[in-house]
Amino acid sequence: MGTFKLITVIKRHISSLKKKTLTCPLHLTDNDVIDMLWKALEFKKLYLCYDYQTKILRKCTLIYLSADSKMNFTIPILKATKLFGMDLKIISDSNWFKDNDLQDVASYLSNFGNIIAYTAKYHTKLQEMIDAFRIPVLCLQDCRYSVADTLSDIMTFYEQFGYLTDLKLAWLGPPSSELNTFLHLAPHFGIQVAYCCSCDPETRTSPSSLFEAKNEFNATKYIEKSREKLNTDLFKNAKPNWVYLRKLPRAVKEADDHVFKNFERCITWKSSINNVWIYMSLIMKLLKEYKNVTHKPNFENTNSQQRYKVLPKK
Repeated sequence: MGTFKLITVIKRHISSLKKKTLTCPLHLTDNDVIDMLWKALEFKKLYLCYDYQTKILRKCTLIYLSADSKMNFTIPILKATKLFGMDLKIISDSNWFKDNDLQDVASYLSNFGNIIAYTAKYHTKLQEMIDAFRIPVLCLQDCRYSVADTLSDIMTFYEQFGYLTDLKLAWLGPPSSELNTFLHLAPHFGIQVAYCCSCDPETRTSPSSLFEAKNEFNATKYIEKSREKLNTDLFKNAKPNWVYLRKLPRAVKEADDHVFKNFERCITWKSSINNVWIYMSLIMKLLKEYKNVTHKPNFENTNSQQRYKVLPKK
């Protein structure tokens, strides 16, 4: 059986960025996450709309450490470092965290870069080396948290709807690092998260079991093991301007073409591209003081009638 829960707003007030590390979202403050999103939106506007050419971090080197260089992480970080004018060193080694003294690894790598970003399977094991780093550390994803992808999704929600407060996100599929991160980050913006999933990897979750709860959702994220394909009929209890997104690349085709290839409804591709701007924001947050030149975004739903982007029914 799946479970259904609705998460409401929780405030957090202790920042984890004082040590220049971002490996989990547990102690990020409202100001931290809002500033990250503000920077990402600003960089996108400056570099994409105004062809901003300043290489802000041109004398810096980023080391990307990965056990498997997946393109959904490697491509955005290549683009982000290029726009900043940074030197990028990619270390792809499936055995780097095995049979090694991780503190020695951290101390050694600190000699060759200004910041290190990594993806890894084991959260707890990686914590062994954090204190040994003498440079800022950014975790893109591990088995417990996925801060970058989650912020990219939240950024895309804001661009789609014009606000974040009181948005409702329906999560379909098994528990994952991204769902865990959503439950930590979404409350900072007043986003409500409902999820229907099973901790048993062999238990298949039906999307109907969540939608039949009669909650009107703005967005649906990620469904992997399901008894039925996600189709437009299942969104009868969603808001008229509902959208859908999932993680790339797809392992299974869980949504029919009327959902996944409907580019007004499916914002998966927009979110994956926004990874570039989120990576830039996180790198800047850890490396250098940066004063924003654009107005601070208003994430409140101040006027739902005017700010809603109503999409035609299909």
